[in-house]
Amino acid sequence: MAGSPSHFHVNRSFLALGLGEAIARLVGFAATVWAIRVLGASTYGVIGVATAVILYFNRITDLGFDLGLGVREIAADNSFLARSAPAVLGLRTLLAVGLAAALTLVGVLFLPQPDGAVIAVLGLTLLAVGSNTRWIHLGAGRSRTAALALTAGQLLMAALVLGLVRGPGDVSTAAGAQVAGDLLAALLLVVALGRSGRSIRVTVDWQVLGPLMPRCWALVASALLGILIYNANFLFLRVLYGAAAVGYFAAGYTLVTFFLNLGIAYNLSLLPSLTRLRDAGQDREVLYHTSLAQVFAVGVPAAVGGALLAERITGTLFGPGYAASAAPFALLVWSIPLNLLRDVPLMALLSAEGERWVFRVTLWSATLNLALNVALIPPLGVVGAALATVSTEAVRMVLAAGVARSRGFTLPGVGRFGKATLATLAMAGCLLLLPAVPAWLAIPTGGAVYLVVLAGLGGIRVVRGQLPALSV
Repeated sequence: MAGSPSHFHVNRSFLALGLGEAIARLVGFAATVWAIRVLGASTYGVIGVATAVILYFNRITDLGFDLGLGVREIAADNSFLARSAPAVLGLRTLLAVGLAAALTLVGVLFLPQPDGAVIAVLGLTLLAVGSNTRWIHLGAGRSRTAALALTAGQLLMAALVLGLVRGPGDVSTAAGAQVAGDLLAALLLVVALGRSGRSIRVTVDWQVLGPLMPRCWALVASALLGILIYNANFLFLRVLYGAAAVGYFAAGYTLVTFFLNLGIAYNLSLLPSLTRLRDAGQDREVLYHTSLAQVFAVGVPAAVGGALLAERITGTLFGPGYAASAAPFALLVWSIPLNLLRDVPLMALLSAEGERWVFRVTLWSATLNLALNVALIPPLGVVGAALATVSTEAVRMVLAAGVARSRGFTLPGVGRFGKATLATLAMAGCLLLLPAVPAWLAIPTGGAVYLVVLAGLGGIRVVRGQLPALSV
């Protein structure tokens, strides 16, 4: 079952997109580590808070299209590109210009500095969001194009950060580097669309947009609530404990975010195939079950290894000044499997036009998250923020799986997760026997043990002339 044609297509698409995402995110991660070290916890905390604020406006500008709606519509209806994409891009561009201008005025005139300046600069990233055609490329199966554009943008961002950011006074320069990288990636995608013979004349047509708006706003509202879950703790920490606490927490989240971005790439590769199989019950179920088993096999060992090596990882990456990041990182790393296992059923709901169900799941989770933040952050600080985040993601995963099940997406049996669980336990035992080994050696050692045991259990399929593939 693991080798169904639909899942081979998902894997090929993810390899193209995921490899590019991995390279791009590694480049961006290296630049972020440099910025964290050079700017210091307090100054980097300013960027963390500003980024958290801009994310809300990012999701409003997107209108839910990069989050899955656009990918789903392109995959489901070949005529959507010519009929609706020009109006969608036109409205998104108008929103981007208006919101970027408003953020610039508020940041420069009303907010304390340097916070206001950083928000004003990062607000310009909305111009890249509004004009971004990544959702068109992904829906049409051009994952490689999307990955290459992202990689180019991250390379430019990293070059600017490494070349220009030298101290706390360069905090706005670090933000400007992100703007330049995002704009380059968006421009390359527009150029690629034109070269493919699908150039779009941007317009605003409310007759086209009207029927889409209820579904758009359901996803936008879900995204805003999701961001509230993600960054409410940043705002609580900033008010109660100061910018340095935000810096420690944001540093701990940096590596986690790298894996979460790969998860997003996988799910955006999965969504078109689930959409095309919406009327093929058995094939859809096989794809859904296999996807859950595969993200489990990737996410759980990452969480176990990260938790066991948390102190060594944060010390190696960020230096001794970020020792306070180890404890929250050891908890936050569990967000990786929880997010991966949550997003597969959410993609299943989106493939069946279940945006309202996605909104309900996120609303319930956001309400819980605010309550946990109020209860845990005042007494526990960054550890309380991490506990609130992970607890919320666990509940969110259960809710998503339950709602998807009620909509016809049944869960696989526990046996689908057995091979990965046994291999993870073997990896954990190995790491516990190596308490003094540095992170740069312990990580590949633990990874090698996991892969060898998983392969021995038949969880990795090796065929001559083909790349090894998960068979869980």
